[in-house]
Amino acid sequence: MKIKIEKLDIKNNLQLKSIVKWDNDTDLYHLITPVKSKDSSVEVKTVEQLTEMYEQSPEYAKGIYIILDEDRPIGSFSLQFNPGHLLKNIPNTSWLGLTIGEKEYWGKGIANKAIKYFEEESRCLGANRIELGVFEFNERAQKFYQKQGYREIGRIPNFTYWNGKLWDDIRMEKYLE
Repeated sequence: MKIKIEKLDIKNNLQLKSIVKWDNDTDLYHLITPVKSKDSSVEVKTVEQLTEMYEQSPEYAKGIYIILDEDRPIGSFSLQFNPGHLLKNIPNTSWLGLTIGEKEYWGKGIANKAIKYFEEESRCLGANRIELGVFEFNERAQKFYQKQGYREIGRIPNFTYWNGKLWDDIRMEKYLE
């Protein structure tokens, strides 16, 4: 494996197709997208919709990174600086959204490399704190973030519907040194 991370190129059709594939994957959807009720349907995205969204929100698009093995997209993360959805509204905070979209790369240390890169990029932007949200049922992600030094700071109750019930969004933070 030759893992590299680069900013999303919104003109790169392979990168956009990969993000759309992961966003529409029924095995991943419940891990990355909140669902408000059992009657909510999966919102299928297209490359055209994603491109339009990024073109309309260039600041958001600038914070999307692609994780590659050689030139093959295998995951992505977003870095938002001081977004409005923080649980603790503390200045100089980065928000992390991380997806390893290609399942054969799960458990191979890719997320570890991505989070180290994310933390360094956050420092370069002037962040001294990171906050993230992980769904209550996603124990694997919770354990991963805890191993990386993140700790729970609160919960948003009944945040997402999955597997017959509503689950909390667990908010975690880490202060950068």
